Amino acid sequence: MQLGQLQKNLTEFERRGAKLWAVSADPIEEAERLGKKLELTFPIGADPELKLIRQFGVEMEGREIAIPSMFVPVSYTHLDVYKRQSLTKTFTAAVVGMLAEEGKLRLDAPIKESLSGFTLQDPVATEQLSLRDILSHRSGMDESADLLWSGTGYDRKELLRRLREVPQAAPLRSQFSYSNVMYVLAGEQAASASGQSFESLIRSRILEPVQMTESGFGIPTASDGNIASPHTERNAVITPIAPRILDNIAPAAGLYASATDLSRWLQVWLQRGRIEEKQIFSSALIDAMTTPQTVVGPVSYTHLDVYKRQSQDR
Repeated sequence: MQLGQLQKNLTEFERRGAKLWAVSADPIEEAERLGKKLELTFPIGADPELKLIRQFGVEMEGREIAIPSMFVPVSYTHLDVYKRQSLTKTFTAAVVGMLAEEGKLRLDAPIKESLSGFTLQDPVATEQLSLRDILSHRSGMDESADLLWSGTGYDRKELLRRLREVPQAAPLRSQFSYSNVMYVLAGEQAASASGQSFESLIRSRILEPVQMTESGFGIPTASDGNIASPHTERNAVITPIAPRILDNIAPAAGLYASATDLSRWLQVWLQRGRIEEKQIFSSALIDAMTTPQTVVGPVSYTHLDVYKRQSQDR
């Protein structure tokens, strides 16, 4: 599909979407009908030039702007910032890789060698767990580890100390074991090796060089007020709520960013570590982070925190 046709389709999608919100008696049914009628494709290829940015949704339910003959909710723009959750893990993996290339971290060395008192319930994992294991989600730690950060008030230091209380669900390196808490450990290892806080490390090594000026950690902020609000359903009503504070798992899920900023991060990957003639990290690191590490049924898991389908003959 040509870019012009894509833009035309998106304009029609947005026009009908506004009408859907304003007058439709059954917005879900209308959305399904609209989705079937309109073809939406996004061309992605080797060309690093930015073609199009679109961000869909509503900043805050109940906040409205007037347009001729109707009111519609305030829609996202590509400058709106909101939490990017587990996309944060790509930034954490990248800085760990950078520090490893500089000789400040060792991906395959046991964590216990650099973290005094490190203890898990499983003695084998305690002795052998490495950064490569953590980044590839193969620690074998039980998913109940997430109970350590959610609503407990524990800071990162206390959260990591309490890892010894979490059961081992599977032997180390035997299966895929997604873990937010383990990425906190990776982020704190990187921070210690760099002599900076984790947030300062990400800012100095990625956000500032890539010029991601609408990104950061903590509660999202924006000088123009373009901030997406989280919502929940209460008594069958979609209601804005306060954002969750994710400081204690910032290396796993704490980043906020705009679509514009994320497009610059994507360009770094498409240009093998470069943007605007500036080398952010090496092409070898790109290869390492996109090489499958942990098999999960028909897919495998990589340092990039994305699934990558394997061919039939692998």
